[in-house]
Amino acid sequence: MPSIREAKTATLNGAVKRIELPATGGYWTIDTRPSWGRLMKIRRAMESPETTDEDNINIVLVELTEEWSFDDAITSDAIELMDIEDIAHVMQEVNRSVLPLFERMGKS
Repeated sequence: MPSIREAKTATLNGAVKRIELPATGGYWTIDTRPSWGRLMKIRRAMESPETTDEDNINIVLVELTEEWSFDDAITSDAIELMDIEDIAHVMQEVNRSVLPLFERMGKS
């Protein structure tokens, strides 16, 4: 029997996960196995001296988001308007699935 977490995070395409959002009841689909090139693009954007931690979260979410259930285009501005509980829920999956890929990049 799947755990509650597994039930709430349905795997679609092997590398894409649809995450059911607790606050809004919508969904957010992210790429959990992005290409090396996509990871490098994210990393370069995050290395800018002007970026804040909030900017970094927005960069990661914009780059990894495949689709969501909201009418807004997937942009940093739209993410800033999202419910913080939903963002935290998505970031848990990013930390679990994608962060290890960034850590491996640093070792190569």
